Amino acid sequence: MKVSTLLNKASEARCDEDAMTLSDILEDEFFRAKALNEYSAGNSDRCFGSDSVVDISFEINNLLSDEYAICAKVNVIHGDENSYELQVRVSTVRFLDKRGMGSQNYEYDEESEDKYIADENDSIAKFAGQIRNLMIRQHASLIQSVGVSSYKLAYQVAKKCL
Repeated sequence: MKVSTLLNKASEARCDEDAMTLSDILEDEFFRAKALNEYSAGNSDRCFGSDSVVDISFEINNLLSDEYAICAKVNVIHGDENSYELQVRVSTVRFLDKRGMGSQNYEYDEESEDKYIADENDSIAKFAGQIRNLMIRQHASLIQSVGVSSYKLAYQVAKKCL
């Protein structure tokens, strides 16, 4: 499915049921893509807001340890005059209590956050691949921050882990 097809469906949504259907379609397309097919959605949120716009988001998490994860938050964002964008924010998450995904005490590394907006002419599968690459880069940066001096080596290690 093309990103433009998904965004057109978002602009045609008129109720919560439409938002839920659109969210299901988006998640199915993402996790059917080879780049992310081993993952699943977390923290899904979908509604048709009081301002008559669709609000859809979900997360793709790669748990690295009980202390770190790489999180990609995918959003369908309302823009100007009933137009929408599909975007992702990829961040390193640190679990301060070292309880992994069950943590209640965590922080996002906002300095390392990458934001990317999908091109309307691309497919969802291509966007999923771009998200995977952003997650690998984020992990490589984390590896470098703990003492691996070569980004190339850090990237190779991160790629094997994702």
